[in-house]
Amino acid sequence: MKYADGIATYLKHGDVIMPFGYHSCPLDFQRLLFANYAKIFPINISPDVKYTDIFIENKWGYRHYENILSKRPVSKLILYFHGGGFVLGGYDSHQDIAAEFCQKTGHDIWLINYPLSPECPFPIALDFCAEIYQIAAKNTKYDSIMVAGDSSGGNLAVNIAILSIKSNLQEIEKLSLFSPVLNFARWSSGGEDAPRLSGDEMEYFVKCYTAGKTSPDDIRISPILHEECFDIFPETLLISAGEDSLKEDSYLLEEKLKNGGNNVEHICFDGLVHGCIRAKNISPTAANAFRKFWQYLS
Repeated sequence: MKYADGIATYLKHGDVIMPFGYHSCPLDFQRLLFANYAKIFPINISPDVKYTDIFIENKWGYRHYENILSKRPVSKLILYFHGGGFVLGGYDSHQDIAAEFCQKTGHDIWLINYPLSPECPFPIALDFCAEIYQIAAKNTKYDSIMVAGDSSGGNLAVNIAILSIKSNLQEIEKLSLFSPVLNFARWSSGGEDAPRLSGDEMEYFVKCYTAGKTSPDDIRISPILHEECFDIFPETLLISAGEDSLKEDSYLLEEKLKNGGNNVEHICFDGLVHGCIRAKNISPTAANAFRKFWQYLS
């Protein structure tokens, strides 16, 4: 197994931050470990970026980022859906990633803080994200809505794109997806281990998200299994990692979108691993992957 520059160091630290089997620990502790990635591998936040927290339901809502020094009128909005297997993540884990998206693109960013499983299993998170999309689509400030998502956030992004096509609201202009997981059914009984993402961990995420009540091959859980989802689709960029067991989903989505006559670009970066956005400050290859991720929406 040949890793890209800096990734071996990233994995060494990752094995300390979130040791193998961490998902057997208490839930609050799991989330604390996941948030520690942002402390060990921080991304500098530009002073030009300011944010406001908007609450929709109790503690759930979105963080609205603005580039206060932007010289052009802001008419584009990016909805960012964070990863974490629908169990982990939020402002603590993705605050600086979303802020850099804002600083680099010059667009407004809404980092969606959606309800997490297992307390809030499917379809609560997806329904909440659909509500946020509807709010965004009715906001007269924006004449373009784009979507970004990493890992399970990529799953939400794809579902929101499908919803936008079916609705009478503003359609999604573009999607940018970083290592999306689009087939949860593949992991319902575990599967292949990969660096920083074990089959047992994926099985745990499936059980938390479905709560044993919904089949993981449901169209809104594993959209890649359903051909009808991709006949018409927004322009899409797929970023996958060569040493990621989830790269299969990106290749399959690329095939389905091309077969449907849609505009799609897929870049697989050799030597990268799942969830390696935070390696960008120590790995030029990871930095290039992240650059492609946000540039597509600029």
